[in-house]
Amino acid sequence: MKAVNSFSIFAAVVMATTASTFGQTYSTLFTPGIPAGPLSLATSWSGLFDGSTLTFNRALQSANGSETTPNAPTALAPAGLYRLNQQSFTPTVSGVHNFYSAQAFDGFLHLYSPNFNSAAALTDVLAGDDDMTTLNGGSVPNRNGVTTTEDSGFQFNLTANTPYVVVTSSFTASTTTPAAGAYYNEIYAPSTPATPRSPITTIPDATSSTVPG
Repeated sequence: MKAVNSFSIFAAVVMATTASTFGQTYSTLFTPGIPAGPLSLATSWSGLFDGSTLTFNRALQSANGSETTPNAPTALAPAGLYRLNQQSFTPTVSGVHNFYSAQAFDGFLHLYSPNFNSAAALTDVLAGDDDMTTLNGGSVPNRNGVTTTEDSGFQFNLTANTPYVVVTSSFTASTTTPAAGAYYNEIYAPSTPATPRSPITTIPDATSSTVPG
């Protein structure tokens, strides 16, 4: 009777067992993706300039004159009384926000953070605009009954959970009767970015294995 080589039997069993774990294909799950969302209205408010409105010596518009990438004003307007209303705002998301002001008078719009002090109009000021000409084609999206076309607006990159103050004021100053009238402001939060779809991806394992020996 011919002797059987026990090492050969052992090697054959190992090779068969190892090869059975190779040659498999793994797949990732498919997700359809989400299209980009539009700008969303974060907050809005109306106001009226009358004899009881606060007055101050306001800042000029952003030093670079830009509505899409404004920087801080660096100078004050000519001395005089400028009516103002202020509104505090804390964004819930970070990113570029759009600020719009429809005005029934020749007005101005400024952004401050974290505080606004009417006696120090250049302190904490971030941006300012007189007549909106670039943003949204130079027109506010919603006038809310304010029928004239005196608009101000700009974009600014805000940080979530940070306090900001929006100041609406008159362009014209007077020692006795600054400009008066109604206004309507809106702030739009950033659009939601698109989420790309995730296609099924096949990941093949090794197709064979060789046991040395």
